[in-house]
Amino acid sequence: MLKKKILEKRDKFKKKVIDKIVFTINQIKGEPLDAYKEEFDDEEIIDEEEEWKVNEWKQWFSNTEKEYDNWIQSIDDYKAQWIKEKDLEFPTFANSLYKSWDRWREQVKSESKDLKEAKWKGWGKEEWKLWLQKHWYEHNQEKWKDIIATYEKNYREWTVNNWNKWKGQKLMSWIMKKWKVREDRKWERWESNKWNKRLRFKEKKQWNVWRYRLEKERLQWKHWIDSKRITVLGENQWKEWDDWKEEKHKIFEEIVDSISKKWVEEEKFHEFK
Repeated sequence: MLKKKILEKRDKFKKKVIDKIVFTINQIKGEPLDAYKEEFDDEEIIDEEEEWKVNEWKQWFSNTEKEYDNWIQSIDDYKAQWIKEKDLEFPTFANSLYKSWDRWREQVKSESKDLKEAKWKGWGKEEWKLWLQKHWYEHNQEKWKDIIATYEKNYREWTVNNWNKWKGQKLMSWIMKKWKVREDRKWERWESNKWNKRLRFKEKKQWNVWRYRLEKERLQWKHWIDSKRITVLGENQWKEWDDWKEEKHKIFEEIVDSISKKWVEEEKFHEFK
């Protein structure tokens, strides 16, 4: 009976040593953390200090989600104000169309003055209407596209910069916690000694607990940020801006059309003959 207990104890010790050797080999090979995740199941709390660190992350993350809700509300407020500013700017753009008409018409005359037989010399109202609907409209449509592209580029740059700044500050507030800085420095120094990973098995287990916790935090943060990015940067989901563009584009078309129609009805096209 005594001999049996001695043999069982020896086999148990032998298995423990072999497990440590395999564990060390996996580390040297650079096995991913998931390869030995089962050793650190979520329900297994190494000690009270580790449990406290996990709870600190959960509390910080919960607070960050609440702060995000406040931040995104400030972004929505800015977007509403931004559209109001574009409302104030639109009349200036609309008035520029009238000045643009004079410049464009003179440019067309200048480019055609050397032609002996300009095709429009015999045109009446209908021919001029059709020609202007195409060329005058296309000329201004490019201007409309350019100004909208500029608006959206400026807005996106502002949003991206503020988003990057906000999420960077939030993450930094976690990384720079005093207890976390001390812990990270401790294990970074430990990692610099290659013999630690091979010989100090107890410390190595704690080191892997630290690495596993950091990886979990990193993945949770990444997934959360990815899920919020669409909301923050998704201009395609900005209904108020889409409505604004649709409404103002109709006004834009009416102005462009009225300018050319007035010119044709007054038979100003005779100046081209």
